[in-house]
Amino acid sequence: MGMFDGVTQMLLRPTASGLKVFTLWGRPPRRFIVSAEREAALKRLESRFYVAALVILVGSMQLVPWGYVMGLGVPLMVAAHLILLARFAKTLQPTDEAPLPTTPAQLEAKYARATGRGVQLFALIVSAMFVALGFYLLLHNPHAIVGWFTIAFFGWGTLAAWRRLKLVDRQS
Repeated sequence: MGMFDGVTQMLLRPTASGLKVFTLWGRPPRRFIVSAEREAALKRLESRFYVAALVILVGSMQLVPWGYVMGLGVPLMVAAHLILLARFAKTLQPTDEAPLPTTPAQLEAKYARATGRGVQLFALIVSAMFVALGFYLLLHNPHAIVGWFTIAFFGWGTLAAWRRLKLVDRQS
C-alpha cells in the first residue's frame, strides 16, 4: 500500500452490486465501470502524473519566481490532470449504476486504509518538521509570510495525518 493506492481509491466508488465506478464530471456518460486491470492502469496513471507534476513544479521553481509557478503552474497541472482522467474514462465501459452515497468521513477513512500506517506516519513526521521550519523562519524574520504560510499549511497537514493515523489504527 502507498500514497498512490489512496489517491486511486479516492477516485473509485462502490455500487450496490459491488462494482467499482469511476465518476466523471461533464456531459454523459458520467459513470464508468472499473475492472481490476483498469484500476491498476489508473494507479499507474496517477503515480506517473504526480511524480511528473512534482518534478515539473519543483524544477520550474528553479527557473521562475515561485509566485508564477503557484499562480500559473498549479492551475495548468490541475487542468492536465482533469484531461488525463477524461482520456482514461474513454477506455472504460459506461454504466448507469450510481455509486453508493459517501460522506467525507468515509472517504477519509477509505484513504487512510488504502495508504496504510507507514505513509500516514511519514506524512505526520514530515509535516511536523515543516511546521518547525516555519517557526525557524519566523525567528529569523518575524515578517516573513513564508513562515506563517508554512506553519498554517503544514500545521493543517500534521493534524490531518494525525487524524488519518488514528483511523488506520482503529481499522487494524
